[in-house]
Amino acid sequence: MNKEIPLIVPIAASYFKKAMDSQNDFYYRSIDIRLCLERIADSMIYEFVTSDIKEKWNGYKLHKKLLMAKEFLDNKVVSDLIDAKEFGNMAAHEGVEANITENNIEFSLEAVSNFSVEMFVSYFKVYGFHNNGPSKWAPTILSVLPPKYRIQILNKYLEYDKSYLVIRKLTMAYLKNGQNNECFQFIERSYNDHLISRNEAKLLSDDMELLMRSISLLPISKNLEMARDSFQDLITSIPDNEINKFALLVSMILGIELVASTDSIT
Repeated sequence: MNKEIPLIVPIAASYFKKAMDSQNDFYYRSIDIRLCLERIADSMIYEFVTSDIKEKWNGYKLHKKLLMAKEFLDNKVVSDLIDAKEFGNMAAHEGVEANITENNIEFSLEAVSNFSVEMFVSYFKVYGFHNNGPSKWAPTILSVLPPKYRIQILNKYLEYDKSYLVIRKLTMAYLKNGQNNECFQFIERSYNDHLISRNEAKLLSDDMELLMRSISLLPISKNLEMARDSFQDLITSIPDNEINKFALLVSMILGIELVASTDSIT
């Protein structure tokens, strides 16, 4: 199965990877997806629910923990996670006789992948994607991730925020991912769709031409291990009182312990 490991905490990613293996029985893959969801719920979802819910968290079953994500995620994203969990329940209760198909597995993996993107998008929808204000470090922190993930996130967020900064960052992500044609086509499409002016389109094109000439010299993360190193270098530059939940989200995904401020996605 040709699918990227999504931006989820490392232990959850390990179960996701096993669930991707088509050589494994559907039964074991369904169980791995459920274990993946448990780890996601107790880390990524937990960190963004209210303090009242956190106090009751240990008494919740997985179903209710996933439901709590409706506080900050699109209902369909959460409903798909719950459906994925149900396939894992079928495997746990019915064993190898459970009627689970490849389509069920693919649906479940896609549900987790969509969740990982929506976690970023939901944060940006509340706090914005700026170089100032409460999200002032968000564009910089996002830039430590491999470009392929930035493309997924920014393409989705572009549905809500068509600002020049988002368009510029997405353009750069295409180029840094080796998708040169897509980069310049996106600039042209943004201009044709009246998202940017002629001058902005020319400026972007000129900047990307310059960037292409030095692309081999840039510290571009090829994988999450490289992103981890870049994030650790970056975080030392951020004042303690400006380390927010977005930084925490990225740190969890990269397997780094970090203490954040109290902002949440609401």
